[in-house]
Amino acid sequence: MRKSSTIEADWITSAGLRAIVIFGRLGFHCGYVGVPSSHPLFGVKYSEPSQRYGKAPEDMFDVHGGLTYSGGEDDFPVESDLWWFGYDCGHLGDVSDICSEGVFRDLDYCKAECESLAKQISEVAP
Repeated sequence: MRKSSTIEADWITSAGLRAIVIFGRLGFHCGYVGVPSSHPLFGVKYSEPSQRYGKAPEDMFDVHGGLTYSGGEDDFPVESDLWWFGYDCGHLGDVSDICSEGVFRDLDYCKAECESLAKQISEVAP
């Protein structure tokens, strides 16, 4: 994640998990949901199978374009002790300019996707 991204929303979802939506330097929104160290998916990479669940988080959750990020190291745009799962809106059919052919995924769309992802993530917790 590049520090040049603009944070457009930072809130606690209805599922009780923190979420952020950024607008990246390439002109696309990206959404992230953070889990605390007590969550069974804390530290699990989005593309690697979880020992507990036997499958990767990218295969467990339905979000726009699928999960494309996990982490929370120094290059993440917000300081926290959370492990983040994220998606981006830079896929085939998505556009970075609302005047182009395709669909521009706006802030409201991304906030709704984060709410959905947070609900799904919270449902796998014990």
